[in-house]
Amino acid sequence: MKRAAVSSLLPGFVVGTSRRTPDYSRLALPPADPKADLKALALLAMALRFAPPLAPDTFFAASPRDSARRLVTQEQRALMLRLFASGKPALAPQDDLAFAVALALERARVAPHPFDFHRLEPFLRTHAERLGADALAFIERDKAVEERRGYFDAEFVVDDNWNDAAPARRVDFLERRRSSDPRRARELAEAAWPGESADMRFRLLKALRVGLCIEDRAFLEGLAKDRAPKVRDLAARLLGKLAGADPMLAEAMTRVRVGSQGLLRKRLALTMELPATVAKDGWRNWVRETFAEIDIADFVSAVGATEEEAVEAAKGDAPLLGAMLLMALRARRFDLIRKIAPLGVDPLWLLIEDFFADSLDLPPEDRQAFAAAILQADAPNARGAGLLTQAMNRLLRILEAPLAASTFDHLLQMAMKADAQAVDAALSSHLVALAPAERLARLRSRLEAGASDAAAHTLLALDLLDSLESVSTHDN
Repeated sequence: MKRAAVSSLLPGFVVGTSRRTPDYSRLALPPADPKADLKALALLAMALRFAPPLAPDTFFAASPRDSARRLVTQEQRALMLRLFASGKPALAPQDDLAFAVALALERARVAPHPFDFHRLEPFLRTHAERLGADALAFIERDKAVEERRGYFDAEFVVDDNWNDAAPARRVDFLERRRSSDPRRARELAEAAWPGESADMRFRLLKALRVGLCIEDRAFLEGLAKDRAPKVRDLAARLLGKLAGADPMLAEAMTRVRVGSQGLLRKRLALTMELPATVAKDGWRNWVRETFAEIDIADFVSAVGATEEEAVEAAKGDAPLLGAMLLMALRARRFDLIRKIAPLGVDPLWLLIEDFFADSLDLPPEDRQAFAAAILQADAPNARGAGLLTQAMNRLLRILEAPLAASTFDHLLQMAMKADAQAVDAALSSHLVALAPAERLARLRSRLEAGASDAAAHTLLALDLLDSLESVSTHDN
């Protein structure tokens, strides 16, 4: 029996069978059957129920957004709902463990299940950039079409979509693009420049320091009228470097006093003279603005000493030692950080005060080296559990990845030395968030001894991280 034969009965039933007698000959129904009308009506209803919709005259084709990502397993899905389901989630979306889970999903190329998007919405809104294009599309579902961003997996940043990526990814992309094609990188920055905030313009301009060349002169000269003073100052400094001079270094050296110390054996002595408007304990912002763009090699050359001599000569002068830490970070001389820290400044305290903002723009391998340097440096004062907790929070945001195994082992020893009880309570979740895959089993045995609700939630997050790290390590 053909569907068309059944559908042909529709006009008769619409106008009424008494006015237009249906033809049941094609339906294999006996004409004398008293229930022929009811049977035909039932067949017609089924035909209409399963009839395909009419094809539209025009089509809007959209390619799949997230074909490169697999979905979480049922076990992982259950753990995510227990931890992050809206209402009363076990972990707040801003928690370090929630951030660590989002990072692990990104590394493993795994996406949350679409059926759970509504229940996980607070978690998705906080970390959508790391959860794939479908999550991005979901959280922007109520926006007007013209307000929506291009949906793409944030790992695949290219010339066409780099403006839609997160700020740190944009800076990293522009630096890498600058290394491979300086002219094209500058053109991308110029095209995006009018719509950027002052902070983002400053970060993009810092990325253009890579491969600085004479062809950049016209662009840099055009920044003399930029609205942001820090952008104008950095552009002037880069122009000075092109001309063979560094105005920022010359200005900074007016605050450095070069002398000598010792009776029999004269040694170099360096001190920092702070401006009258800068309080003795409020030197951090001024030092960061003055020295963050200076290379340590240029500084030691200006004082006429070797790096080791300059570091030793600044012993006890916290502002000058802090400036040297910034200059070492600028030059990616992480070995010098270990030499500077014991002389009178703890880089972990500076870390939690956001003194090392430039560390966000380091490539991943250099971020790990930076974390190892500041954690393994001998600090002048004892490091308590409170300091370590805040420092681990900052390190996770800088690294956007677990610590290297050797660095994590050192951190765990520091935590046990600071407060053995705190390792099982306040520090435990931060340790899990920073733990590499090969150290999760050791942490599980420690946490299983705890009986608090916080420990139970941390164990759930540890199980989810362990499962995701296994996917990332073995299944990709």
